[in-house]
Amino acid sequence: MLISNESREGDWVNVLDWLPKKEPSRSIFTVGIDHGKNVKGASYAYTVYTSITEKTLLKKEKKKAYAILENTENIQAVQFKELKETAIVFHKAGTLVLDKNLQITSTFPGIVIVSKKRGCFSIAILEPTSKIEKGEIMLTGNVKIGTYSKTDNTSTLPIDFSENKGMPIYLSSK
Repeated sequence: MLISNESREGDWVNVLDWLPKKEPSRSIFTVGIDHGKNVKGASYAYTVYTSITEKTLLKKEKKKAYAILENTENIQAVQFKELKETAIVFHKAGTLVLDKNLQITSTFPGIVIVSKKRGCFSIAILEPTSKIEKGEIMLTGNVKIGTYSKTDNTSTLPIDFSENKGMPIYLSSK
């Protein structure tokens, strides 16, 4: 484990070019894992909990409040059962099976949060680099949002990131 708490200077312009150029100094707490040298083909997953007792942690882990759907270099996805939400990071365009009745496809790298609550389907989409202008999300399954095709049971959501760079886009079926 690598742990540090030190003051650092820097800006986010290389990641989010729409932010103003300034060099703030902040205290940064960092936790990392030393992977060693020349590691290939290995994988792992971890959970970060804040402000939690060991007793509560053991209860949460026993209950399995989440399921890791995919943890690859292309897609990382976690489904939170109680929240009825799935958080997905597409490191590049790809497709993820959410459950036996639903899959999601993204034509761009980005972050997507899918929520199914009380008969309402909602999705939050973020392209954090602010470099992609347009993309599409396709939902195959029994979800009617965006442009729905009965033929292939797919909803297509054209996404335009050009106006609100770096900001999430929210869409809902109701």
